[in-house]
Amino acid sequence: ALAADRFTLDDTLPLVKPAARRVRLVNRLSGTAGDPGDLVQRMITAADGVDIVADGGEADLVIDRLGSEPGTSGVLVAMDDAASKEGPSKPAFDPAWVATEDHPLVRDLAWGGLLSGPAADTSLTAADTPLVWKGGRPLAFLRSMPLGEGRRAECLVLNWNLANSTAARTAAVVVTITRFVERVRGQIHRGWAGNFETGQAIPLPGGRQARAPETPGFFTVPLGNTTGPTGPTESTESTESTNVGDLRQVVAGAAHFADVRECDFRGASPIDTLDAIRIERIAKRSVEDPWAPLWVAAAAAALLAAWASRRRA
Repeated sequence: ALAADRFTLDDTLPLVKPAARRVRLVNRLSGTAGDPGDLVQRMITAADGVDIVADGGEADLVIDRLGSEPGTSGVLVAMDDAASKEGPSKPAFDPAWVATEDHPLVRDLAWGGLLSGPAADTSLTAADTPLVWKGGRPLAFLRSMPLGEGRRAECLVLNWNLANSTAARTAAVVVTITRFVERVRGQIHRGWAGNFETGQAIPLPGGRQARAPETPGFFTVPLGNTTGPTGPTESTESTESTNVGDLRQVVAGAAHFADVRECDFRGASPIDTLDAIRIERIAKRSVEDPWAPLWVAAAAAALLAAWASRRRA
């Protein structure tokens, strides 16, 4: 609370206790040869709000082998069959070039530092979106899988032998997996609570958005049913208290000004900065001529010569 003034909207700062949507993770590769599942699990749990649960159908994210159908979003890993039967295979470095697509999961990431063998011989389908290429093969890609009732899940496919690579020491791999975890979190149909700026866009499952109120206060955004697509929720419902009911069904939040100083206009005054910009541009474009004195002297001599010849004539 701040001292009261004539602008009463910023006298109090509404707050709610944040409640994040936690991602439930199941590792179906734990204990396999080379432990690629344990490596991926460590990368996933590096993100905030991830809980490891038993394999009982309550998972939001599954670690499994490439070729399986996890039944939900997952990270699918290409397995080395020779390693599973005869122990870890010898490292095989593939010097082929590595290139990334322009996709939010791999944007601005340097995958060139990953040392690995060749990508697995996996063909892309119409439901796949390539992310990283090694030579002419996809090294990482997104696979869309049907879940029934018109719903689909995305799986991040790591299409190389993680055990015989530097994936654990390559930041691009960890960041890509962390971004995918946040992508999965955004599609979870469970409620959460947070503090937002006034008018801030709030992403909802299904690619929809709500918006925080334009004035500070507590509000809720209904999510609808938690198992399928929901109806429109572009409008927000203001409440007078923090009692927002069942967090599995709503987004509970408090809207506040980002900075209370933004509301203090007592010292505001008009200002014109165009003159300073013009002077700066003139100074940058001006180049001093080192021969200027010579040109002036030559012009003066020419004028004197012309004047003298005119007097003799």
